[in-house]
Amino acid sequence: MYHQLASWMVYGILQDQYGEFFIRRQEDMGVENAPFSLEMIAKSVQKSPEDASLTDWHLGFHIYLDMLPDYIHMRVAESVLFSGKAIRVLRNPSPAFKCQDVVSHHQFSRETHKIQGFTGRFALQKEPSVDKKMIGEELLPQPEADKIDAMLQELTESSEFRKRSFEYVVDSIRAIAASHLWQLVVVRADLNGHLKALKDYFLLAKGDFFQCFLEESRHLMRLPPRQSTAESDLMVPFQLAAIKTISDEDKYFSRVSLRMPSFGITMASTQMSLPKVRVSTDENSGFLSQGNPASEMSLDGWDGIALEYNVDWPLQLFFTQDVLSK
Repeated sequence: MYHQLASWMVYGILQDQYGEFFIRRQEDMGVENAPFSLEMIAKSVQKSPEDASLTDWHLGFHIYLDMLPDYIHMRVAESVLFSGKAIRVLRNPSPAFKCQDVVSHHQFSRETHKIQGFTGRFALQKEPSVDKKMIGEELLPQPEADKIDAMLQELTESSEFRKRSFEYVVDSIRAIAASHLWQLVVVRADLNGHLKALKDYFLLAKGDFFQCFLEESRHLMRLPPRQSTAESDLMVPFQLAAIKTISDEDKYFSRVSLRMPSFGITMASTQMSLPKVRVSTDENSGFLSQGNPASEMSLDGWDGIALEYNVDWPLQLFFTQDVLSK
């Protein structure tokens, strides 16, 4: 079991040829016990096929209780599962993230060359070569990986199994993995900045922007939306409001986009008992009418206006489609 633990917790690789380890891939789980449907898995893979680590994080692995030894507590098994998943994320950054780090490294190197006075004709044009494997090593430094391996190796050399020592090692490895995952998500991916952007644009903290948008789109919204150009029509007042109220220093606004669904669609309600609401088309009434309770809500006119927020790897660990849809 220690060899399987080392492969999983040092490299994020599951080596279990004979099905003896208590961590298994999700597809090995019975369909009736799977917490996610096959349709959800297909959608996740289709959305970001290059980011296999994100799919693994949400849907890839589970604890197989039939192979969990009695002397390993469920809490410890969950720590083993988390540690391996975190290591997989750290060792498998997305190609886009690699390119961003390479560009940042190039920019920093060019600035360093200028400071040091490299003014030769070819010196300024030369781009330093960067091995993309170094990006993964920076996310999980090799000394830390060696430290994890050494702790597990020490357990294998023990003449007998000591539960307390085993749990201490697992907790220590979890702390290392969690620390580097926190550094990746919170610091390098700027989680706090994105949370502030969600507050600004989805919780209406930037009230001046939305007030300006409503004023700019007032004349447009007095008329029924045109099915073929409704979204593009809205982009004009949307961009005007952004020019008037959003500063150039706001690097998150470019991730916000305006969407106008097609007419005649229905959106599933989060509550089955929510009544179906529609705008009356009778010109003499002009009030909202409620139909029978239903699980769907019909959208008429400009009711379908929605905002979308684009997130990059690794923020999909937290900003899943289910979270963003709320």
